[in-house]
Amino acid sequence: MAYGACFKAIRLGIGLGIAVLLFETGANYLLWLENGKLHLSEAWTRPVAAAVIKEFVTKIHPWFGFIHEYTPEFAHAHGMVANNFGFSQRATYAAKFDFCCDFPILPERHPDLFLVGLFGNSVARGLADAAQTEAWFEQDIARLPEAAGKRVMLLNLAVGGHRQPQPLLIYSYLAAMGMKFDLVLYFGAGNEAVAGRINLQEGVPYAFPMSRTWATLTRSLEQNAAHDTAGILALLFRHAAQSGQTQVAECLTATCVVANRALYKAGNTAAGWVAAAGTESAATASHFKTDQPQPLLAGERDQDQAIVYAWQQSSAMMAAAVAVTGGRFLEVLVPSPWLHPSGRNPPEVSPEEIAEESGPYRTLLPRMAAAAAELRVQGVRVADATTLMNDVLPDDDQVYLDHHGHLGPLGLERVLHFAILELQRKTVEPNN
Repeated sequence: MAYGACFKAIRLGIGLGIAVLLFETGANYLLWLENGKLHLSEAWTRPVAAAVIKEFVTKIHPWFGFIHEYTPEFAHAHGMVANNFGFSQRATYAAKFDFCCDFPILPERHPDLFLVGLFGNSVARGLADAAQTEAWFEQDIARLPEAAGKRVMLLNLAVGGHRQPQPLLIYSYLAAMGMKFDLVLYFGAGNEAVAGRINLQEGVPYAFPMSRTWATLTRSLEQNAAHDTAGILALLFRHAAQSGQTQVAECLTATCVVANRALYKAGNTAAGWVAAAGTESAATASHFKTDQPQPLLAGERDQDQAIVYAWQQSSAMMAAAVAVTGGRFLEVLVPSPWLHPSGRNPPEVSPEEIAEESGPYRTLLPRMAAAAAELRVQGVRVADATTLMNDVLPDDDQVYLDHHGHLGPLGLERVLHFAILELQRKTVEPNN
């Protein structure tokens, strides 16, 4: 009796093992057709971590839209410390100051301080981290004439997923609290404009923060508003899609990747059916989603121009606001791996990402560069660094870490050196 039950259990285990193997083989075959490589090889060559540490928690902010607060475990493991507003700094850098880095940092209390704010999105976040890490950058800032005799403090105010006018709003709020920045460095990235395109695809106004970074924060609000069955079903479909999209990055097997991609597509399709049928209540159409074409501002010919115009005018207003308090403003338009003259694609990019992002980047970033030239004619310090990496291949991980344009060690060093050279210029040069 016991022998028979044991034999059945063994047969069941072998059957399940074969089924798992077949699923994994089939899923790897699908990924091979799509990417030309097996997910299995990536899973086995991936470094083994002692423990998985959640990086941050995204929280709604009453003024800035949202902000990422690093978890204590991640902050400790990576040497980060957050201030009272949730902006993270290098712990070793913050330790140099006995008052760093809670806001407001007021000039009347620290008259010997040369305060530098670094603004932007996750690309700028990497640059701010490198600026606080590499001593040469602070030393070069200290050599600027206006910093003579003062102690330089570099503050990271960049947040992943932010785009203009969020940096403008952050600066304006801190200035209203009494903070005075002697120098503002804003690192503008092409993914700011591409986020506008993504918003339009998802029915969100182009000038809003990219919906994928904050829409999930409205889940509880949506659930409270969903008072009918159709509305609740639409929410469940959307949340299933968002869950599938999130889980893909954590998959160790090809079966997991394929299953979560299928969940993402199925959830979006089902939510679309509900919306198309007109059964979703208006209350559940959260975060100002709309199926109507977004209105254009005066003089704009198309949506892409409207997206770039919003970025351009926000940058101009930020420069003007800094000037009012006697500070200095410089925006650096950082390079993108999508614009390399070789035509090669960025590192670690799938065919789906190429289809979604290649066109927008290669269309919008040149428009941003043209808009930056217009700003320079108006006297706004905007430096175009989009061709800075043309001598190295875009799939070199020393230059770019991914297709979003996050910079590797060489890329970080070059862009920061570029910023220093621009700060050393005495006047705006419209054609540079």
